[in-house]
Amino acid sequence: MSEDRAETIALLRQALASFEAGGEPVPYAAGHGLQSRRLRFEWDEPALSIDLDLPIDRVLSDEDTQAADAAEAAAALRMALLLLTAAEEGLLAIDGEARLAVAHDGETASWASYAPDGELLADGDDWAPLVARLAAAFHDTSDSPAVTVIWP
Repeated sequence: MSEDRAETIALLRQALASFEAGGEPVPYAAGHGLQSRRLRFEWDEPALSIDLDLPIDRVLSDEDTQAADAAEAAAALRMALLLLTAAEEGLLAIDGEARLAVAHDGETASWASYAPDGELLADGDDWAPLVARLAAAFHDTSDSPAVTVIWP
């Protein structure tokens, strides 16, 4: 496992556990103030880019909005963990794919896959097809460690 990925995976796991326990997703919490806290995570390598920027801890928002923010942020942390683990296990790319880009801006969760020449192969504004693809990749290989994909 690459040292950078291994360290980042460990930090993401800690951040998710802290967040789910009611704390902050340290070190990925950014901003200050009552309404400007953000979950901020970026990853960029030749085969994978992740850009997450979602609101968290908006204490002036109603309880439903706060709960929705927390659920989206936790799902985004899980997606980052899933993608980095898939990249580490060699399960990220499918035939003809050279790069996968995944983002969430607090409103839209999007993804896109690209050929080696930069041509767009597929994209979407819903992570469900990407999660299904990754779950199948983990399920279909005997070389990967046991990974169970549970998606909200």
